[in-house]
Amino acid sequence: MLLSSLLWCYAFFWSLMPVLGWSSYVQEGVGTSCSVNWRSRESNDASYAICLMVACFLLPVALIVFCHFKAYKVMSQLSEQAKGFWGEDAIVTQDTLATERKMTWIAVAMTTGFLFAWTPYTISSLVAISDPGLVSEIAASIPPYIAKSSACYNPFIYMFMYKKLWNRMKRMLCCKKVQVHPEIQAS
Repeated sequence: MLLSSLLWCYAFFWSLMPVLGWSSYVQEGVGTSCSVNWRSRESNDASYAICLMVACFLLPVALIVFCHFKAYKVMSQLSEQAKGFWGEDAIVTQDTLATERKMTWIAVAMTTGFLFAWTPYTISSLVAISDPGLVSEIAASIPPYIAKSSACYNPFIYMFMYKKLWNRMKRMLCCKKVQVHPEIQAS
């Protein structure tokens, strides 16, 4: 809850700054969405845009890579412990190795999805900052739609790769009673 609250405050800070005068919001591309003023050459707008890219793209990418790397190291250590304790052919070891592979693929898919969504937008924004006339109105409209679509497909990536969640979603959508594990129900 604390981390979620901090992230909401972080996002609120960056979205509120243009309202308070550090840059501004303008219509983007063909005028179907709003964003910060990427095309402005004023130092106020350019400084905000660069800080926004660092704080809301580069920092999250670095955090994602760092966290996935740490999680991978922990899963590798658990796999090695399972091999040493139960042996390489034991069911517990095989389950641990399968979980490690699954978590690795989920991490790769989620990270790739994030980069696929936000990298084109970041690059087009950088281009717009450096040379505002280089990106056409139509070309400026496409990256924001791709970026904003990540909120839609990230849950699907996780749902399709995590079998328990997929099965529970199917039961829920088919109006079947979902059994809650007693430990989860108690908390």
